[in-house]
Amino acid sequence: MRTEDRVRDPERLEALRTTGLLDAPRVPILDEVTRMAVRLLPVRASLVTLIAEDR
Repeated sequence: MRTEDRVRDPERLEALRTTGLLDAPRVPILDEVTRMAVRLLPVRASLVTLIAEDR
């Protein structure tokens, strides 16, 4: 599946909307996931990106 198709996938977009994460001011568990990635991987920083069809 092409990246463009994945971004526009209706099931993925609905799942993302259902989480409520797009409009959340801060999500502590995602902060913990990024900190864990830095501890476990040879990287200086990590991030989680939520991609919707319009943002």
